[in-house]
Amino acid sequence: MKPIAAIFFVLVILSGCSGGYYRGINNNVTKHNSVVSGGLIEKGTSNWYNTELKPPLLVDTTYSIGRLSRQNLFFYGADGYIGDKDGWLYRIEPDKNKVEKLLKIDGQIGFSGCISNNSFYFSDLSGNLYSYDITSGKLSTQQADFPVYSKPVCGKQAYFLDSNQTLYAIEKGEILWNYHFIGAQIATEGDASPLIDGKYLVVATNDGFLYEIADGNMIQSVEVDRSDTMNATKDIDSPPVADILGNIYAVTVNGIIASFDKRFRFLWKTQGSPASAELILSPNELIIPGLDGTISSYDTDTGNLLWRLNISEKPLISSPIMLEKTIYQPTLDGYLYAISENGRILWKEKIDGSGFLSKPVFHNGFLYLAARDGIIYKLKSAKQK
Repeated sequence: MKPIAAIFFVLVILSGCSGGYYRGINNNVTKHNSVVSGGLIEKGTSNWYNTELKPPLLVDTTYSIGRLSRQNLFFYGADGYIGDKDGWLYRIEPDKNKVEKLLKIDGQIGFSGCISNNSFYFSDLSGNLYSYDITSGKLSTQQADFPVYSKPVCGKQAYFLDSNQTLYAIEKGEILWNYHFIGAQIATEGDASPLIDGKYLVVATNDGFLYEIADGNMIQSVEVDRSDTMNATKDIDSPPVADILGNIYAVTVNGIIASFDKRFRFLWKTQGSPASAELILSPNELIIPGLDGTISSYDTDTGNLLWRLNISEKPLISSPIMLEKTIYQPTLDGYLYAISENGRILWKEKIDGSGFLSKPVFHNGFLYLAARDGIIYKLKSAKQK
């Protein structure tokens, strides 16, 4: 069994804001006692993440915020943070059953943010790159050349990829360097976020290449799909992932799945389902939510298909999360599925009529789901008090 490293991005409490944005309170919280029905519970599973959350699940509490697309909820300490399509940043305080509006920008907050060196980074869909200094309350803005359709990632610096396939490194609100990937096309929707792999960045571009970048310099590159198809079908919208050995896995929007070692040497390639959501790695398995409504598992050593389930007539845009070898997959038609590591459906339930585009978040024994209509569901196991 291969261990993997799980990367969690966090947000922070923002305070002392002034000028250009607004503050407010919104206590749109509803407690629930009703059971989300159904479900088998798989016996004899061992812990992968240390959690007692097992299906069937209950809706414990709901929180109401503004409209959402693919904005994700993130936790820092006891509280969660999320931005909406109207430009509001919210703090969710589960311990107090409270929702607070922290600040508002003029544009739409795009994908999720991250934190580095005591600063919180996020972007809007107009290409503004924001850095909020937690200590001083200073909000700094830099401008990308094009809109940003992917979430930033944070290491020593924060890294943004704009739709013109230019990568920006920002520290303390200042752009340190940028690198443009020549040959890539301008994106009109989702882009893959960079992967931080030690001191290197692995960037997937919409012409089907993986690039390794260090301090603004390109180290090496490899083409994921070497077929003669048009460049548009070679686009990579799913962020690449890496295991503890440094092996890298990527999938194109036309379903070509490939693995490379840390020197970008080819390991294997297979044809799977088209995908644009985040992939997840479990011990020995690569889990891929497909644009054809399937969720599939592949052996990370060989690329062989282990199992595939067709769970929705709509694309799977949300990334799944794996807890104790149970995979939780939200769908665009509002269902939540619990699937065993061998591909058996343990439980499913219709949770929300508007559907899900955001990735689930596990925090302090609860699973959080953010729906498109702005309802955030806090779910717990039926056995939890």
